[in-house]
Amino acid sequence: MLSQLRQTPTWKLARQHARAALQGNRTPAGAANAAARVGGQVDEVVRGIMRPPACARGCSYCCHVRVDVSIAEIARLVVALRKRLSSEQIDELRNRARVAANGARGTTPLTYPTQPCSLLIEGECSAHDVRPLACRREHSFEVDSCREAFETGEDIEGEVDLRVRAEASLIQAALEEALKAAGFPVGSYELQQALSLALENASALDEWAKGVDRFESARTGEGLLDAIAGGDI
Repeated sequence: MLSQLRQTPTWKLARQHARAALQGNRTPAGAANAAARVGGQVDEVVRGIMRPPACARGCSYCCHVRVDVSIAEIARLVVALRKRLSSEQIDELRNRARVAANGARGTTPLTYPTQPCSLLIEGECSAHDVRPLACRREHSFEVDSCREAFETGEDIEGEVDLRVRAEASLIQAALEEALKAAGFPVGSYELQQALSLALENASALDEWAKGVDRFESARTGEGLLDAIAGGDI
């Protein structure tokens, strides 16, 4: 199955984007650039939806659930936010991330508390342009379903475009493959805990780029590529 997926146009393009960013650049910035390039590919997939999603600015129901990311996506967030935020704003974000990480620790997708993402400010994502792949692919055609899930804490999903989910998964797996080939530790990590670790430890991303996983405590799995290779999906 994995060999067949690697031959799809979506996977090939994502691999090309990621490899170009990582070529001779095994650094957090290189990984961040790889996440940015494939993130743009996910955006193109979402824009190709024939029926416009119900999602709109200020609608943040889906910003209160667990999100799994790669550390390359954490690098993208941190690199961008350190450039645009003041030291006071970074401190505020670090505090919010610490609180959210404490709430997330030891939970599963089903037991995760209904808590706001640390990047959410007054109902809007403060890092929308550099948000993770899982957030970029998230969409719904039914606001009522999103609202109900938020208010009840139950796993209620409205109508979505399954092609977006499928192609975004291929893109994510191709990114993981490129990162692994370049020598980066790969896997899936809970967003709030991983972001908190990156903000608390200034050298965590640099060490990760050297092969030392300082984000192990936020790890939720081996990643999508491993799941596909193992036949789990």
